[in-house]
Amino acid sequence: MQIENSMKRSRQYSFLILLTLFLLHSNALPNKTELADARQLFYQSVENKQYLDSAIIAFKRLNYDAQIDSGLVNTYIGALYSLKGKHAFWPQEKLKWVNQGLKIMDEAIQQTPDNIEARFIRGTTTFYLPFFFNRQESAQADFREIIRLLPGYYLEYETQLILNVIDFLEKNTQLTAKERTQLLNIKNDLKLNAF
Repeated sequence: MQIENSMKRSRQYSFLILLTLFLLHSNALPNKTELADARQLFYQSVENKQYLDSAIIAFKRLNYDAQIDSGLVNTYIGALYSLKGKHAFWPQEKLKWVNQGLKIMDEAIQQTPDNIEARFIRGTTTFYLPFFFNRQESAQADFREIIRLLPGYYLEYETQLILNVIDFLEKNTQLTAKERTQLLNIKNDLKLNAF
């Protein structure tokens, strides 16, 4: 049991490191300062509930910026509501917040189905939910969609970031042979262009 908890914590820390890299190095959107600040609050909220309300307010403010994809913003808001569930004390409060967050994220992805960042936020959020939420299939679908989108967008992001995302996908996604080959080709291309 102790080894299992240690492994789970290790996976969570790996996720946080990967998420931080993704959030800090994403350059796909304008108005980077406000968005970067909101992302930082999101990251802090994962570990500390005192940042949750500030993060939600920051992302809600971004919804008024026409230059920023509202689907992406709402995906973050949904993830933050799910985090409220993580930090809630009572089981019924946990369920209420997580379910509300899932609904918001699902609607947000319908607004912006090709946004890799939104897919990654929803995918990783649902990936770490307990089994009884029955969202593993949804997480895997988001990861496969990211794999489909990567060939057209991977050059828009920092090389190390994409390599880390690919590493996460290889470790945590049920990949087909074609998807494995596609990820390997992207990794090889990035490594060749790094020199």
